[in-house]
Amino acid sequence: MTVDWINGQNVATFVGFTGVMVTLWWNARLQRQQHEREAKHERAAVACVLLAELKANLDTFTGDLNTLQSIKPDASLARPLKPNMTLYESHLDRLGRLDIETLTAVASAYAYIRTIPERLILAITMSVGVPSTSHGFLITPPEALKLLQLYREEAIPELQQAVVLLEKQVADGRS
Repeated sequence: MTVDWINGQNVATFVGFTGVMVTLWWNARLQRQQHEREAKHERAAVACVLLAELKANLDTFTGDLNTLQSIKPDASLARPLKPNMTLYESHLDRLGRLDIETLTAVASAYAYIRTIPERLILAITMSVGVPSTSHGFLITPPEALKLLQLYREEAIPELQQAVVLLEKQVADGRS
């Protein structure tokens, strides 16, 4: 008795099954590629938003240093009590899309941004008494201007590093 395993029905079953498997594999591959494109786009979008806000903060800090160099010794300076962190705070749930190095730099930069007003208030309180505020601004007395300058100088390298890494993430998202 011979086994006739190669007949039309077996060949058709094999070809059909192979076709289904190849289709499933191809669809899975396409889905992975689509997911990777979406993740890359999301990472670049988050980086772009944070980059804009950090550049604005960096410009403010740099401008403050320029102002502090030309200000009269007995002058006061008004600075916002609440730092510019709106976009960062609204994107906290999406920060995990950034790579670890960028995320660390961004978190460090925003930690500096967040703590400067608090540190300045504490320093003013300890040196001259209760700080003066007006319409959401802290009035930095002449005695505390050097501290404001120091805090800005400390923060600028942190912001610059975060900006460079975010620019890289945005550029990677375009390619």
